[in-house]
Amino acid sequence: MRQELHELISLVDISGLLEALTGLAGGRAGLLAMDGSPLVGEPGVHRYRVELDRETIAFLGCDQADAVRGEAMVRVIEQQLDAARRVQLVADLQQRATENDYRELQVRTAELLASEERYRRLNEDLERRVEQQVQELRDTERRLSEARRLAGMGHLAAGIAHEINTPLGFVGANLRTGRDYAEGLAAFATVLADADELSVIREAWEERDLGFAADDLPALLEESEEGVARIAAIVSALKGLTSASDTERQWTPLARLVSRAVDAAREGSNPVARIHDRLAPELELKVSPQLLEQALGEILRNAMQAAGVGGELAIDGRERQQDCGSILELEVTDDGPGMDEATLEHAFDPFFTTRPVGSGVGLGLTVAREIVLAHGGEISIYSRPDQGCRVTIRLPVDTRRCAA
Repeated sequence: MRQELHELISLVDISGLLEALTGLAGGRAGLLAMDGSPLVGEPGVHRYRVELDRETIAFLGCDQADAVRGEAMVRVIEQQLDAARRVQLVADLQQRATENDYRELQVRTAELLASEERYRRLNEDLERRVEQQVQELRDTERRLSEARRLAGMGHLAAGIAHEINTPLGFVGANLRTGRDYAEGLAAFATVLADADELSVIREAWEERDLGFAADDLPALLEESEEGVARIAAIVSALKGLTSASDTERQWTPLARLVSRAVDAAREGSNPVARIHDRLAPELELKVSPQLLEQALGEILRNAMQAAGVGGELAIDGRERQQDCGSILELEVTDDGPGMDEATLEHAFDPFFTTRPVGSGVGLGLTVAREIVLAHGGEISIYSRPDQGCRVTIRLPVDTRRCAA
């Protein structure tokens, strides 16, 4: 065992270990053989057994009288010796395995050398296949992305077609009716030019029902104007979607953007009793001012219409720090009727609106979301029935830094 112990000690920096343990020993520390002869270090007066597999193989001699600390020091030494023994066992096993396999390896060397070229070719073929599969995966991912994009475009196009076809339908019908009225008036003008008697003129007027045409024509034109205005509103809203990726960014005070957006939202009869603006004048961010103003205008317009006459709005802004830099958080809160979960779920859907027919296009929040996302930000809505609504926008101060 003494020989084995010496081999294990040679595999461990036992001197360095004992030197490190000297502080715990409170003085001298050394390793003693079973017969008491010193092996390493300078033994102290106290003795602690060093065991492997519950067999005492040596003693730790140190000046540490505290048995708990002494045993802790022994555990460290035992762990080091046990680790060294395991290393030695592994090394012995490897050596024996190497010796046992040497002849077999010699026999197989020639075979391995002969097949090396074949394996190399197989490896090259495998690499080609992996590259091909990776390319196929990329193509599939691109097709899926394209399919999702086309599906979104299809959904949007279907909504656009539905929303535009309705006013187009009655505008077209009104134009056809107007053409009939015009033809009747033209025919009446011919009769009027040739008639000598009032009775003939009256008969021609009544025959073509021009009295009804005269009464119906103003309403027909007014309805057509409303249809054209609705189509124009849809096209205007779509401009925000198509230009949401505008890359023109400049430093702009948040208060100025909100002020302009409030003025724009008030146009079109959106009165509220009071707007509480609690924005610090020093807040500014790098954005596309026109686009972000449009997004804020859409949000404020919705809030004003929800609050109604006598309602109130609150606009709050604050700056927060995140991993990617400073974030501006803007909240628009109204005291309107709020939304239930079903309505809230579709709030950002294109052409979704809870307003009466003809009073809303349903693209406002959709455009606002796309503009905010294009600036690297996020938008969310919190609302409960009869508890108003709060729209929160979070935008990086430098929109290029957090866009991802």
